[in-house]
Amino acid sequence: MNKFLAAVVVLVAAVATVVFFYFKSLNSSRYQSQPFKAVPASAAVVIDLRNSEEFLSLFQKNRMLDDLFSSELIADIKSLNSSFLQHADLRNVLKDERILTSVHINSQQSPSLLFIIPLKNTDRLNRFFNNLKGEDNTLKYRLTKIEDAEVYTVGLGNNHKAFSFTSYKGLLLGSFDVELLKNSINVQHSSTDISVGSLIKVENVESTAIKATLYINYKQLGILTDAFLDDKNKGGLGFLTGVAKWSTLNLNYKSDALMFNGITHADLSSADYFAMFINQKPQPVRIPALLADRTSFFVDFGVSDYEQFKKDHKVFLGQSKRTDIHEKWLSSFKKNYNLDLETEWTQFMGNEFALAAYDTQGVTAKASQIAIIALSDTSKAKDFLQKIVIADKRKGISRGNLANYKGFSMFYCGYPDLLSSTLGTVYKNIEWPYMAVVNNYLIAASYQPVLHQFIDDLLVSKNLEQSDNYKKYKQYINPESNVYFYLNFANSNTMLSDNGNKRLIDYTSEKHGIANYYGLTFQLNASGGQFFSNLNFLYEPKKEDQLKDTTSYALIKSVDLDTELTGNPVLIENGNGTHSFAVTDRQNRLYYLDDTGRLLWKVKLTEPMMGLINPIKINGKPYMVFNTTTKVFVVDENGKPYPKFPLSFKRKISAPVSVFDYDSAGEYRLVVPLVDKSVTIFDLDANRMEGWRPKQNVGLVSHPIQMAKVSGITFLFTITDKNKFSFFDRKGNQLASGKLPVMVNNQFYPVLGTKAVDSRYISADTAGNIVTVFFDGRVRSKSFGTWSGEHFFALKNITGDAIPEYVYFDKNHLYVYTSNGSLVYDYVPDGEASSQIQFFEDSSGKNVIGLHLTIADQLIILNENGEVATGFPIKGNTSFIKYYSTTNHADYLITGSSYKLLIYRKN
Repeated sequence: MNKFLAAVVVLVAAVATVVFFYFKSLNSSRYQSQPFKAVPASAAVVIDLRNSEEFLSLFQKNRMLDDLFSSELIADIKSLNSSFLQHADLRNVLKDERILTSVHINSQQSPSLLFIIPLKNTDRLNRFFNNLKGEDNTLKYRLTKIEDAEVYTVGLGNNHKAFSFTSYKGLLLGSFDVELLKNSINVQHSSTDISVGSLIKVENVESTAIKATLYINYKQLGILTDAFLDDKNKGGLGFLTGVAKWSTLNLNYKSDALMFNGITHADLSSADYFAMFINQKPQPVRIPALLADRTSFFVDFGVSDYEQFKKDHKVFLGQSKRTDIHEKWLSSFKKNYNLDLETEWTQFMGNEFALAAYDTQGVTAKASQIAIIALSDTSKAKDFLQKIVIADKRKGISRGNLANYKGFSMFYCGYPDLLSSTLGTVYKNIEWPYMAVVNNYLIAASYQPVLHQFIDDLLVSKNLEQSDNYKKYKQYINPESNVYFYLNFANSNTMLSDNGNKRLIDYTSEKHGIANYYGLTFQLNASGGQFFSNLNFLYEPKKEDQLKDTTSYALIKSVDLDTELTGNPVLIENGNGTHSFAVTDRQNRLYYLDDTGRLLWKVKLTEPMMGLINPIKINGKPYMVFNTTTKVFVVDENGKPYPKFPLSFKRKISAPVSVFDYDSAGEYRLVVPLVDKSVTIFDLDANRMEGWRPKQNVGLVSHPIQMAKVSGITFLFTITDKNKFSFFDRKGNQLASGKLPVMVNNQFYPVLGTKAVDSRYISADTAGNIVTVFFDGRVRSKSFGTWSGEHFFALKNITGDAIPEYVYFDKNHLYVYTSNGSLVYDYVPDGEASSQIQFFEDSSGKNVIGLHLTIADQLIILNENGEVATGFPIKGNTSFIKYYSTTNHADYLITGSSYKLLIYRKN
């Protein structure tokens, strides 16, 4: 969702440029139209989109959509998406719901966004709001009242912005601007306030073919574009608010274009400028054949019946209350030149007229404008213009040298507003025109060198229609139009810097972003009293100008095994600082290899190994501790058993052995839980530890027993199959115990404080709730979204701050959340992945996540942004380890594939 909203800024920038240089409604259900009644009429743009996972995943992976972002909008939307829309408790509530986003101008003359989510079922949302009143949230969320709505305000992310939200009349409302949220509540509460829903007809977006709909409210668009213009140009965009009523445009997309197709409604009774073309047939677009390929923009109008256009123009002037002004102008013009403008102009007016501009260095954007008017009779046009020139000369009115320029006759009109009075306010900035008749067109500009440059370009330059890029995108351009707007982003730098404020200039000058777009086109074609409309953003990514990360992992050795690997390879640090590693296969063989892949030894176990190998050091020499269901082994780097090992048990062992060194003095203790619900502790002399009390009835332990040390006290933490937990000291005295309300199958992770009362173990139960067991026996459980009973959970430091993150993997979807429920990132693998998520910790304590794609036989590592790290995927179908080899001074990765052990080296 966050990535689609950025298109608003591009649309605003484009419309601001157009205007500065001039420029099937469906019956809807209550569910369709009701949220629009919550949008204040001050909205200039409304985006209505489906929040389906399919749609969101497209925008997460699509660079074309990323490049629509401004830096400011990225920060706001990412914070909103991670901290709120993708909040753990809201994720399933909002899944597949619509999201409306409207754009308004706030009291600081900056764009503000209002978010509206209509909910089919509000039960879960109500539970979310009830949880906000809990003691854990009172400091995070500030509660106020607006009318009868409870409004919560919360800080989001690191951008120091506050987001306010509420649930009101079946809608979830939110905004970074609390005043805008207040306006939304008031417009629903009051019978006199006007909403967007009362101004436009709402498109039915129930169809699965429609992923998103864009609404443009032209009555407010001029106010919005003012927010992107510098002070000297603010307030000069009245034309924009009068071009049409509204547009409804549905999103489609291809690899090189974002396409919005729909309806634009304009009406002469409302003095909409576009309505003057509603009774005209679309005309062939010929202007690109005249313009140079360096064109910044043009807007072209097709006129099939000029007499009808004049009639509609008069209606337009009447509805605008400018008829008297226009008639006085015509009368004055006739008095000055003895010419009936309307009669004379009709004799040579063709079927199209346009306004264009080049990004000319040293010429202001206003002065660079060019009028292009098709002529049906060039001789009559020249006669008309010559009469004006002669009359001006008699009065002593002359402007510069009007001699022919490169074979083209030049003209000048000393009476203002000739073009705008004839064809409309699109030409109001060409008040005193220099003119020439060129190739059956009247060309005019307010600055004579611009007119000369146009002729030069026409004679020597490749025209726009012949340029490779324009031809590339012609498939998206209708060859006939009533109104056609074209904007080339790369050719508009001067124009934007001359007229835009810092907000617009910063956005358009960002290195990647919009610079990766060729431009946009907007076309209106009249039919049945309305316009079929096409808005296209044309994508052309630039080549990267920075060095790319060429990191890769090269397979340096493949070791044959007797069968497939099982479990994780285990890294063993040797006494001399080098490394070895151990692996097991499906036939219960244990292999020991050095870090070049040379097999040092292998041995066959009589039973499968339980859990992982525990590496330890005795007198500086590496040993491995592991167990099967009947034996506990301690073996050295040569495969030789430690004296008195293995230990054999008549009763089966119920969980992997735990190895503790209570005081980091090399005095290891081996903690062995048995199926008779007893727990026994041994030292490395194979002696049972005397004084250990809980020999019986501890409970059936199926997970390794964990140890933590706080304030000098050792805590041994156990969980049984009956969901009971206990804390013991190193002598077996029970320090605390209790029972968990819901079964927990995931591992518990310690979070240690300075005191026992502040220390706890954290995991997630089968419902996905976060379960906290304090060392004094207290238990806390909090809702954390809705998850299947087979999800994976881990508590790991992913972001590098002091508080670890919650990692969930469920239904082949990975989520990383902060402890307050904000989404850090999520990732959907390209194919099925194993639920045995791996973590790789760096020297700072920060972890990255590793995944094994089971069907693809690939391994990947995600970087801190949740993206596949450079150099991945690589081949492999087991868990893997990565480490730095001090022998070879390089990073290594070890995994298995089929009947082989694979050793990769990072290049």
